Amino acid sequence: MHKWYISDILTNVRHCGTYSAVGWLKTSHEPTAKESVKMDAILFINLACVLVFAGLLVWASVNDVRVYRIPNWISLAIAAAFLPFALTAGHTDVTQTLVRGYGTGLIMLAIGFLLFTFRIVGGGDAKLLSAVGVWAGVGMIGNTLMIMGITGGLIAIL
Repeated sequence: MHKWYISDILTNVRHCGTYSAVGWLKTSHEPTAKESVKMDAILFINLACVLVFAGLLVWASVNDVRVYRIPNWISLAIAAAFLPFALTAGHTDVTQTLVRGYGTGLIMLAIGFLLFTFRIVGGGDAKLLSAVGVWAGVGMIGNTLMIMGITGGLIAIL
């Protein structure tokens, strides 16, 4: 059985023969050195944004468990990290992607503040929910809320 390494995945994406990893850079041939560097830079930006998102979520979780506080800057940084990700993700309509992402964040903020009003979650949790909503998008609101509830319940039990 072949193990997949990140270099294999990037090589397969880069040389797929139809669309490159960024979607809008069409390559029906072996990419030139310039195209390859461009694709590598864009993949690096995407990966960096995802790692920032994941790292800040872990940081927020640890901080919430330790001191019951999620700093505002974490939620803002998570929401802000979506912008370069969306701009380089290869979507055909970047404006629609941004509107849907940040629109979902606003919907999640309303849901979070409703939960905060009934003292189900804290204020930091409501704001973090909004930031995660930006990344999740409209189609994943239900799944995001379910995963958040299960995870929160498990942490509360521990």
